[in-house]
Amino acid sequence: MRIKAGLREVFYPNLPSCRIMQILIERAFGYSQTAYADPRSALRAGYEGIGQGDPVYPAIITGLAGCGKSKLCEALERILSGRTHVFIDEGHPSVPLNDFELLKVGSRRSISQILRTLGPPGMLAGGTNRIKEADVPLECGSWSGFCGLCLYGLEELQFMTQSEGATALISKLLLSCSEVRIPWFVVANYSFIWKLMNEKHGKSEIKQRFLDDQLLLLPDPESSDDWKELLREYQVVLGAVLAFELEAASLELWNWSAGLKRELVKLLAEAYRVARERGAFVVELQDVQEAYGSARFTAARGDIELLCAHAGQGGDLRLDLQCPLKSLSIDSVVDEEYQDELRRVREKAVALAVIKAAATANEKRAISSLESPRTSAAMSPNAAGKRRRKTTAELQETGRRAKAARARGKQKPKEPKPGVDESI
Repeated sequence: MRIKAGLREVFYPNLPSCRIMQILIERAFGYSQTAYADPRSALRAGYEGIGQGDPVYPAIITGLAGCGKSKLCEALERILSGRTHVFIDEGHPSVPLNDFELLKVGSRRSISQILRTLGPPGMLAGGTNRIKEADVPLECGSWSGFCGLCLYGLEELQFMTQSEGATALISKLLLSCSEVRIPWFVVANYSFIWKLMNEKHGKSEIKQRFLDDQLLLLPDPESSDDWKELLREYQVVLGAVLAFELEAASLELWNWSAGLKRELVKLLAEAYRVARERGAFVVELQDVQEAYGSARFTAARGDIELLCAHAGQGGDLRLDLQCPLKSLSIDSVVDEEYQDELRRVREKAVALAVIKAAATANEKRAISSLESPRTSAAMSPNAAGKRRRKTTAELQETGRRAKAARARGKQKPKEPKPGVDESI
């Protein structure tokens, strides 16, 4: 657990993540320049409410599950963590300033529950301020303007897709958030976007308003510097636990995780468990390979093999693994690089399978010894089978023989006396 927790704390800002964060921060900065042009703008927003204006539609940050979307949000929170206070006048000596808010939907099932973080204290649980659900967005917009909010995001929306009537609730939530009229974004897996695109009622309206601004986040290619830097950071966390350099095994680790950071963390944590089960305190590369084939990694291994097979030969793919934005040419160049990496993994597996099929029995044993050096050494003719533990009687007999051998070695032959023929 400590290994997994330590690796989860690592966030290396690769180029796609930096690009997305830069876009969002620039939008927040542009909004702040307009909404807070003078020191009293926040007071006017708080007391008079936000005026009439066009709804603000979100940016959609999407990608495969485990590619680092949540970590990107945490990085935004650290960058925009300007939670401070500003003096406006004697009546308002300490006005809070909140640059950014991240709303985690999770198990919440109503708009007021989700948006109340942006609203005044009376909207929080146990508050006395009763607000109609239809008025919640405007109330949140007024209070957020009073607090200087420039950007907010919605995360964990995929949990909403698992309930009945989820599509209608999602559409209602997105429309309500657009009425807050502050720049915002949505973090969503592929399944969430498929849900929106397959909506029967208002399909074109949803696509036009909420799917026009997509930011696609994909795993790093194995050949990229970002992937190598990530492995170096993981090496620092694991330290003496590893018996090999992660960067030296870069290709193997990418093949066993499809470049997904979450799956790589699971794999390394599982490899440590495999090493401990064999009595070792350090992880070898062979432990990582065994962890990839273990029962605990079955679900992740199935997804990785599906991605590789689809990239190599096409065909149907589960919707949660298939990017719904390809037809819209969103980041097609980056996506094609990732597909190329998956195809290379597939081609390597197919080539190895062909070689094994055409090999003789001796060649197959040689291939197995190269793939599993520790296992093949344990099963070699000189060490075939597991050694039987000796009984107490056998150990005592071995000790007596060793003692007798040492005693014979200490006895030196007598040297003949000069001038005496001992043969007489």
